[in-house]
Amino acid sequence: MNPECKDNVKRHFKKDAKEKTTSFKKGKRKKQLVKPTDKEEQSHIKKLDPLSRGYFRRVSERLEEDFTTDEERDLFVANVFSEVNGQAVPLSMDSSGSHVLQRLLPLASCNQLCQLLKELENELSNGSEESHFEPLICHCCGAHIMETALQRIHRLRKTQEDSEASADWEVLEHHILRLTSEVITKLPTFCKHTHGSFVVRALVQMLGGVLLEASNNKGQKSLETGLQDAPTSEVFSSAFKRLAKESLKHTKVFLTNGSASPVFQTILKVCHVRFPKLCQKLGRGMLDYLTSLNEGSDCRNLQVFFKDRTSSRLIENIVEVSQKSLFRTLYENHFKGHLVSLAQHPIANFPVQRIVASAPSPKLFRQIFDEMVPELESVFATKHIGVIIELAEGCIRHGERQAELLQHLLQVFHCAEPPSRQMTCACLFMTLLTYESYYQNHEPKNEAEQKQRPLSGVVYNGSRLVQTLLGFSDNTIVLRSLRLLPSSDLVTLACDPSGSHVLDVMTQHLNKKEFAKLLKKLKGCLIELACNKYGSRIMDKIWSTSDVSQKKSIAEDLAPHEARLRSDIFGHHIARNFALFHFLKRKKEWENIQTAQVKKRRMFNDILE
Repeated sequence: MNPECKDNVKRHFKKDAKEKTTSFKKGKRKKQLVKPTDKEEQSHIKKLDPLSRGYFRRVSERLEEDFTTDEERDLFVANVFSEVNGQAVPLSMDSSGSHVLQRLLPLASCNQLCQLLKELENELSNGSEESHFEPLICHCCGAHIMETALQRIHRLRKTQEDSEASADWEVLEHHILRLTSEVITKLPTFCKHTHGSFVVRALVQMLGGVLLEASNNKGQKSLETGLQDAPTSEVFSSAFKRLAKESLKHTKVFLTNGSASPVFQTILKVCHVRFPKLCQKLGRGMLDYLTSLNEGSDCRNLQVFFKDRTSSRLIENIVEVSQKSLFRTLYENHFKGHLVSLAQHPIANFPVQRIVASAPSPKLFRQIFDEMVPELESVFATKHIGVIIELAEGCIRHGERQAELLQHLLQVFHCAEPPSRQMTCACLFMTLLTYESYYQNHEPKNEAEQKQRPLSGVVYNGSRLVQTLLGFSDNTIVLRSLRLLPSSDLVTLACDPSGSHVLDVMTQHLNKKEFAKLLKKLKGCLIELACNKYGSRIMDKIWSTSDVSQKKSIAEDLAPHEARLRSDIFGHHIARNFALFHFLKRKKEWENIQTAQVKKRRMFNDILE
């Protein structure tokens, strides 16, 4: 290769390295290079000096202590915010200082927030007329400050009608609108950024006036609960609609990027509460885009997207907020005929759960049910029990096909025939084992033989399934199976973190005679329940349901173990709530008190009903 060609190749690789911002040094891991523009943007940002860092560390220590009055707290916050002036940006971008400011913001007034946002904008813009929050929004510490400030503004919206705060509120609106304009202009950049996406989500909720709470252990929050509404504002509503409409121009980003997808999900949820028509427009727009990507194939469905972790979660949210017309289009064009195969997929089964749970009418639910139930055993084989639970909950919600589903479940667990096997169905459901796997081909012929296989291995989804089946209008088979459990299995169930909930729901469906039989079966075992974390909760439930004679029987059973209960971390609550010391010393007086409490509870129940 001649020297001129070598020079051209060198220039090409130098240019490529600059554009991709990637190091190609041999033997070293690829490193992310900083763009020159980023250096120029952050060159004017000061660092927090050691003296200020020490001051804010002492502020953090003071915040750990309680304030004697609200006035003292407000005065302290005002003094600290006066020290923030002039160093808001370095404080927000400092790893320790930002934590202090983040704790102060929930206590800030409207005026203090105005001053903070004004200083942040002025210093970050560096004399420019345009808003320039990007360095702060995309900073690992600064993003938390912006997110907390927006959440505080949401809570302050309820005070905007106050005459003293109205002037400050107008200034605050001005800064928020400038921030919104910048976010709309650079929406893909902010949404794809790990830290920036959280700020955009907080901005969406603040503009829409709906603060979504964090997800629960189940992975999601119902749209009807977990919301904190604030008064609507025409200014913010208009800004929200502009941002929402802009999001439709970047559907590919929201569909494929793990950081951006939750932003669109948040927009959908806020729209569902505030702007239902816009919500349906956004959902239909996303589905149209997905369909357009698959138009060349023989089958126009979204299965490839259902099986992707990022896009499937987005589709779940679209299903959840869909009204009847959009839901029908989504189901008939993309889900119908594929529900069983999707339910067997490790990721696609979650959109199927949402389809089942969100069916808007009994007619649509019946169509879904009829397609899935014949293949229920194949779904069970993949251990995707969430799909089966949603089907059971749908049967309760729509009042449809309850007996048919229960019969299919008995067949799936191989305990439908002969009828004697049905008495074991509760154990099979709770452990998610078929009859042969549970008893290992040794069929119990009566209750005595059933004791030979002690209950163990109760699983979370199995517990949920039994709780749901107990809610059926005819729960005789499942309830009878639970009532036939020996006392040792009942103790195991009560002391299990998942099984205790089954026993809790079971007691709600027992009549007085059946409840008395349950207490008789547990007699002699109550001390084990009382000294267990989960069993003690069942004891409280049983106590509140019992009449005076039953309470007396429970107290007599526990009284000999009163010393053990008082020394146990869980049992001492039982000893106190049941007044066992009083029972041992003044039994007659104890009975009078319990009788009065039962009468009082009945009176209040009658009033509430």
